[in-house]
Amino acid sequence: MPAYNQVIEGIKRLLRAHKTRHEDAGADEISLAGLTVASEDISFTSAEVVTATTLTADHYLVKVDASSGTITITLPAITSHPDREYTIIKTDSSGNKVKIVGTINGEEDIDLTLQYQHVIIHADDDGDEWLIVGGRNVKLEELLERKFTEQIDLLEKIRQEAVKATLHLASQSDENIRENDAQ
Repeated sequence: MPAYNQVIEGIKRLLRAHKTRHEDAGADEISLAGLTVASEDISFTSAEVVTATTLTADHYLVKVDASSGTITITLPAITSHPDREYTIIKTDSSGNKVKIVGTINGEEDIDLTLQYQHVIIHADDDGDEWLIVGGRNVKLEELLERKFTEQIDLLEKIRQEAVKATLHLASQSDENIRENDAQ
């Protein structure tokens, strides 16, 4: 039976993602490839969040406005929400971050810092951590900052070497001038 449940959950995710409706399906049904699922079996909610929030089974798409300050989104225990998926998106352009709290891909917490940066998180089948299964610009800012810092450090070393070389050449020049004056 677990494989059947996984198939049904996969179809529900697909239906939620594509919102496919079959002409013959009733108002309370969604159909795809001949399989009809009652709408009460599919929970798809979009929530706009401006304060710290712990996600529940009622959440799916979470749009977070952090313009007033850092907003913490806490993931629930996987055991209480197996095979659950959340999409979390930072909607504002402020410098404030959306902090997602929980064990995600083996790490504690992740931050969304850019406007429209989002992450799709799914409860892994083993039930011990959340997995990132999609998103945009996740951790890109950290990577860019690290690379930028490395480049700045390298440029500073080059500048210091250039100063040393210039001083050395200047001292050699002065010695050559003194030698020529002495002759």
